[in-house]
Amino acid sequence: MQAAEVSAYFHKFDEAEEMYVDMDRKDLALELRKRLGNWRRVLALHSKWYGDKEGRQNDATHNEVHQKLGESYYDHQKWSNAAKCFERVKAGSGSTERLIDCYFRSEQWQSMVDLAQDLPAENVDHLNDLGERFRRAGMCKPAVDALLKAGNVKAAVDCCVLLNQWDRAVELAQEHNFPQIESLLSDYASSMLKQNKRLEAIELYRAANKSPQAAKLLCTIAEETMTTKVNPLRAKKLYVLAALEMERFKKRSLDMSGSTTTNMTAAQTTAATLDNLMSHDQATGESKSLERPWHGAEGVHFYLLAQRQLYDGEVEAAMITAVRCGQYEDVLGTKEASSLIALTSFYNKHYGSCSKAFINLESQKGLPQAELDQYIELGVNIFSRHPPQNPDSKALPFLDTTRPACVASGRPLIGSESTMSCRVCSHKMFSREVRTNNCPLCHAKLQ
Repeated sequence: MQAAEVSAYFHKFDEAEEMYVDMDRKDLALELRKRLGNWRRVLALHSKWYGDKEGRQNDATHNEVHQKLGESYYDHQKWSNAAKCFERVKAGSGSTERLIDCYFRSEQWQSMVDLAQDLPAENVDHLNDLGERFRRAGMCKPAVDALLKAGNVKAAVDCCVLLNQWDRAVELAQEHNFPQIESLLSDYASSMLKQNKRLEAIELYRAANKSPQAAKLLCTIAEETMTTKVNPLRAKKLYVLAALEMERFKKRSLDMSGSTTTNMTAAQTTAATLDNLMSHDQATGESKSLERPWHGAEGVHFYLLAQRQLYDGEVEAAMITAVRCGQYEDVLGTKEASSLIALTSFYNKHYGSCSKAFINLESQKGLPQAELDQYIELGVNIFSRHPPQNPDSKALPFLDTTRPACVASGRPLIGSESTMSCRVCSHKMFSREVRTNNCPLCHAKLQ
């Protein structure tokens, strides 16, 4: 043994190691390599003599070797190698923090997810660390899972907000009685609106499942677009989006009603249903456009359809559709709706309908005198030559606006013709009038 110590003193380490082995003092050979910091050699000798199976993680030497070797790789920024070493160290021996860092630096995301699932809930610090690192990587779900496992609800909600996952944030806030999320969402949306970022605010409301607020903003933009009279097609698309948001809100309300009334008594079911109805009324009562979500889309749709029919030379069909536009003066404006009715009726020689349209034009509130004089002069020129009467024609029954209209042709849904319905907007149309596989109103695919 003294000879081995002398060899080690003169840096003849391999010779000293052989002497210790020959004396059956493997422990001293390992201790020599430990003092030298040659952890790779320690690992090699330990594996050779004692094996290197998973079951040896209770071995103090096994843990020490992989801990020290992992730290060596870590210092040299060999993250993957360091992670492999730290994985083989017994849990709770102080290597978890380094292991998380190695996974993060080497972008081993699935390994991080697995580690978060394996860690016990008592390991709060490491779970919070994992949640923060997931957030920095933009991985919302693993981050929320880790933070909730650690009992850190506020951090989980903040994570959802920072990653723009407002639907999950609102859901967590409701589950864990965290009312501050509503004010935060409101402040964030108000900030966007002040900066005139209305489309971004709509996306925010949609992400937070606030469909009525999103629909209200969409209707506002659509109304402004119609006021400019530049792009009515864009206004129609906005109205359709608003209506789809309200349909989404209704469906979600019904789904919630169905899920909450399971295993309830009749009284509890009635109370839950009333709550859903009241929440729906409260959401839609602030805006008239939300009470009839498809009304705006229908108005602009028939307005565009009548003009397209007129330009295609289908004057009778254009008149029938234009008369339908009279129900949507709140969307189109009295001037636009009545002007279209007067024009199409004149070309179709239905001077009675044309006369009624002129009366509406002349009776507009706040009409400038110069414009009123033009209407009167034009009316005199027309009706001095043509009496204000409608001829007996096949079109008269189709001027009935009390019946629902075919969204493909504008005609009332009367007669025995076969019809089909859109599964999204529920509007009907004559089958023979459909030219494509999409709904003429909402453009959803028809079945």
